Amino acid sequence: MLLARDGSLTNCAGFARQFFGRKSDAATQRLAYAYTPAFNTAYTNNQALLRLWRDPENIAPDGQRIFKPRLGVHDSIVGCAPIDRRDWVKAKIAEWWNGTITVAGLTFTIPAESKRGPNWGELTTI
Repeated sequence: MLLARDGSLTNCAGFARQFFGRKSDAATQRLAYAYTPAFNTAYTNNQALLRLWRDPENIAPDGQRIFKPRLGVHDSIVGCAPIDRRDWVKAKIAEWWNGTITVAGLTFTIPAESKRGPNWGELTTI
């Protein structure tokens, strides 16, 4: 309805995306339907990254981060931390990703999951 009426959709951060294709075209509709869920997921992930970066508990006495983000992807963050801090990291991940967003007047949390391992092929759920 919003696509047909306005030719644009607004995400949870208030940014509007204009769709210039025909509003009844299936390709335009596919782009529009995917836009806000994809943005909201990426936005939630980026907010978690900000929380972990700004968390004073994530800074060791030498000034280095304990959990160090290494790669940010659309819906995930890859990082590393000392093995002896596993329990701490597990608790902090739950805290960092516990943010809410509001969409169309509804406030909710996008669920997150965490995995760890020595490489991509050997990950286990935390």
